[in-house]
Amino acid sequence: MEDQKREILFQSTLPEPFPVCGRYSVERNAYCDSTAGVVIRFGGFRSIGIYCGGQDRHLRPTQYISHEEFMPGGRYAHANIPEVLLSVSATKKRRNAYRPSENARAQALNMGKCLMCRVPPCKRYTPRTILFWLKAYDRELHHRIEVELGARASTPHIADQWNEILPDLWGEALQRAENSELQADHLFPVTLLEQLRHKISPVASTYGAKALIVPLCGSCNRGRKAFVLEEPEIIEDRYVEFFFEGKPGLARASKYNDNFRELLTMCTLLADTLRSQKSLGA
Repeated sequence: MEDQKREILFQSTLPEPFPVCGRYSVERNAYCDSTAGVVIRFGGFRSIGIYCGGQDRHLRPTQYISHEEFMPGGRYAHANIPEVLLSVSATKKRRNAYRPSENARAQALNMGKCLMCRVPPCKRYTPRTILFWLKAYDRELHHRIEVELGARASTPHIADQWNEILPDLWGEALQRAENSELQADHLFPVTLLEQLRHKISPVASTYGAKALIVPLCGSCNRGRKAFVLEEPEIIEDRYVEFFFEGKPGLARASKYNDNFRELLTMCTLLADTLRSQKSLGA
């Protein structure tokens, strides 16, 4: 086979059984009885194929598979092909599929505070501004700074100089302030949306990818993980608060209510599954 002469960049046997290959081998005068499906990405060859597990490594009737099918949420995502081996245009297309609309992004940032921790971002990263921001929104860190300053806390202009006195705490405070910057991100983590792409209605998928965009600070956003998705009631409360002025009746009357319900149910079930797998060490 011409393919067999090429360098193999990636190879992975899929766990699910395939139909018997059935291709005839002249050399062995026998038909191939392999039920394996082996994903192979060859060097110098853009296509990715699924081959049988026999010695002759026949290309299965599925022929070559779109690179999108090997990305998260795709039919063969479990092959775990490294993204660097996938088509740039395909990966760009996938990323664009989850890029928030400009209107949704602007609406999210216009709220002015994180939907999870309710804290507004620190506007400037000067010692004085950060110190007063910490006093209002991170009292634990502010208290530690005061304790370390001791009697110097009452020194004139200390608010503009404390960073030079306490460089370690200044580094922590600066990072805390930088992490308060708001990001417009998805109400449901993209990891879940990708894995559910073929299991939910297209309209619900698009709604979750493009419209359900909320303001999150850097700290809260990085702390989110698919398998620790919050309770459905908490997610729904935030949804109603942000998109419907905190009025449940408006949310229920919305033409998008069924889409949200579908996403909430399916994302919750998937998160529960992922959490169980993690607890079992899977």
